[in-house]
Order: sequence, then structure tokens, then C-alpha cells
Amino acid sequence: MIRQRRQLLIVTLVLILAVLALVFVWRLPKEEETANIQSYPVTDMDQDKINHFSFTNESGMCNFTRQDGAWVNEEDRSLDVDADAIERLAGKVASLTSQNRIEQVEDSAQYGLDEPAATILIADGTTGYTLLVGDRNDLTGTYYICMESDPGTVYTADSYIVSDFIEMDISDLIVTPEETGTAST
Repeated sequence: MIRQRRQLLIVTLVLILAVLALVFVWRLPKEEETANIQSYPVTDMDQDKINHFSFTNESGMCNFTRQDGAWVNEEDRSLDVDADAIERLAGKVASLTSQNRIEQVEDSAQYGLDEPAATILIADGTTGYTLLVGDRNDLTGTYYICMESDPGTVYTADSYIVSDFIEMDISDLIVTPEETGTAST
């Protein structure tokens, strides 16, 4: 009797797992559905070639230049900057794509781009991009962005890409003696 119950329980569990696997497979997007997801290029720059990077937000301007492979603060060259943080930030916008594009925008103010929360500039000596970051769409959690040179085309960018540019100030990008392990006496 116990043996039959155990077998029935095992068969029932296997059947449940098979049904769950079938439901999972049915819910996977079809190959043609994933191939149809549109991606719009916003910027296209090799991160390693960026030699100028700056951004402005309500805290002020952060302006950096790469010289001989090292990042320096243009406003105060004596400051020791966090090169890894600058590389990370510049990398977020060097080769940026968007899942959404709104074309022929006549009033960029409706997206908060008339008074941007942040302005981001990257350049490599021959090419430069200036991005304006507008309002956050609370429904999708994305921000509206556009190229300064083309305010008639608005894109969306994920929060993790642009929120640092809105919230950071220069002190977030400076290495203090405590962080480097050297203490002044």
C-alpha cells in the first residue's frame, strides 16, 4: 500500500513538473519576436578614444580631459580624480542605444528637455555628442533624452544609465587621501 502511494506521488510530481516546463516553453518569446525588437542608436563612440567628458546638473559642472592616458579635472588639475568612475560614466553614454524613439517632436519642453536635468558631453577629438537628459517617465522608469543638435528626436534611456549624471557632483569623482590609503600628517 505504501509502495503504491509513493509511486503515485512520484508520477504526480513528474506530471506537474512536465506541465510547468511546457508552460514555461510556451511563454518564451518566439525567435522572430526577439529579432523584431527595434534598437535605435543614439551615440556611437569607442570608449577608449574618448578624450573629453563633462556633464552639468543642478550641482554644477564636472569637466574632464584625458591627457597621456590619465583623466584630469579641467577646473582644478591638482585634484586626484577617480579615473575608474569617470571611465564607467563615459562608458554609459559612449555607445548608447534606445528601445524607443519619438520623431518630429515640436515641443521638447513636454519631455523636460527645455530645462534638462543634466547635459552630458563626450568627444574623441573628431566626433562629439551632447546629450540632454529630461524628465523621468514614472510609468516606465526611463528618462527622456535627446541630442542637443537634434531636439526633434527624443529617445528614452534606462534610469541606471542617466541617474548618476543627475545626482553626482564633483566630490563624487575626487579621490580623497583616505581612499588612496595615504594620510596627511
